[in-house]
Amino acid sequence: MSKKVILSFGMGVDSSAILARWLLEPESRDFDLSDLTVITAQVGNEFPRTKALVEAHILPLMRENGVRWIQVARGGPSRYDGVLTLSDTHEPYECHISGNPKWKLSDEMLAAGTVPQSAKNNRRCSLKWKGFPLDSLIDELVGDESFRHVMGFNADEMFRVERDQSYSGENRSSEYPLVDWGWGRKKCEDWLEETFGEPWAKSCCTFCPFSNGKDDCMARYREEPEGAAEAMFMERVSVSLNPRMTLYSSKSVEDCVRKDGNEEAVRSFEDRLATETWAVYRVRRMYSKPGKAQRKVEMVYNSSRGYCVKAVKDMAVEHGADVVDDGKVVRFYVRVRPKDVYPALEEMYVAAPAVVGNKGSKKFDGKWADAVAA
Repeated sequence: MSKKVILSFGMGVDSSAILARWLLEPESRDFDLSDLTVITAQVGNEFPRTKALVEAHILPLMRENGVRWIQVARGGPSRYDGVLTLSDTHEPYECHISGNPKWKLSDEMLAAGTVPQSAKNNRRCSLKWKGFPLDSLIDELVGDESFRHVMGFNADEMFRVERDQSYSGENRSSEYPLVDWGWGRKKCEDWLEETFGEPWAKSCCTFCPFSNGKDDCMARYREEPEGAAEAMFMERVSVSLNPRMTLYSSKSVEDCVRKDGNEEAVRSFEDRLATETWAVYRVRRMYSKPGKAQRKVEMVYNSSRGYCVKAVKDMAVEHGADVVDDGKVVRFYVRVRPKDVYPALEEMYVAAPAVVGNKGSKKFDGKWADAVAA
C-alpha cells in the first residue's frame, strides 16, 4: 500500500513551485496524484494578491488533475475551540484567505492590544495559527499510518530543513523537493514567472513583522493599501498600550508608510481611527526583569475619539500629571517605571480605539497592592 503524500501548501513562491511542477511535469514526482493531499492553514489576513495568483494559476491545475485540497483555520482563541474546515474538495475554486470569519489572527492581536512578536526570529503566531491547525488535520488524516510530509523549504534554507527534520517521528517522513532539485528562491521565482507569465508574490500576513518596512513590502502596500492600513491600525492600538511595541523591532510601520507617501493607505487608516468607538484605558505593569512584566488592562469607559482624548487630559490635571502627546497617542503616567530598576511598577491612562478587552490575572490586583505598599 502506497503512503499518503501530504504537501503543506503555504501559497507562496516555494510551495507553489513544488505543486505546479508536480502537476505540469509528472516526471518530477514519484507518486500518483491519488495519494496526494494538499493542506493549507488560513490565518485570515493574507494579501489578496496571493488569492488572485492561486485561483488564476494553481487551482485550474488542481481541478484538472483532481487533487484534493483541504483548507483549515483555528476554531477560536483556545486550542479547545479546535479546527474549522473551510473547504475539502477535489475541485477547488476558492482560496479562503479570509479564514475563520469569527476569529482570525488580527482579531487576536487587536483584542490583546499587541502585534506579532519578532524578537529572536520568534514565530509564535505561525506555530499557533498554522502549526496547530495543520498538525491537527494531519493527525486526523493519517492517524498512526506512515506518511510522506512535503515541505516547501528551498535549497537556500538548509537551516530550516535541519530544524524540521528534528520533528520527524516514527510515522512522518519529511521531504524537501526543492532541495532535491537544487532550486533556491530565485530559481523558484524565475520558474513560476516563466510558467505563468507574471511574478509570484510572497505569501505573508499584511502585518508581518519580518517584512520590516523593506522596499518590496512598501511596494506591495502601494498596490494593496488596505493591507497597510490594517497594519498601521494594529500598531496604533499596540503602541497606545505600550509605546515600545511597534510592529517592526526598531521602527514603526506607520512611519514607514507615511514616509513612502502612500496617501491612500494613510487615508484609509485615518478614516478608521475617526469612525471607531474609542475608550480610556488604565494600563498597569509589574516588571520583574527587563522585558518581563505582568499586565492588566482595564477599559474605564468608551465614547468618541475626541471625548476620550479630552477625558485623558482632564484626568491628567486631576492627578497632577503631565500629558504625553506625541501627535499619535495621548496618555499620562500615574507611575513612571524607573530605568534599570527591578522590580518596578508602571501605570498610565490612555485614549485608544475600543478594541482591546479587559486583560489581567485574577491575582493581579492583590500583587499590585502589595507592590505599591512595599
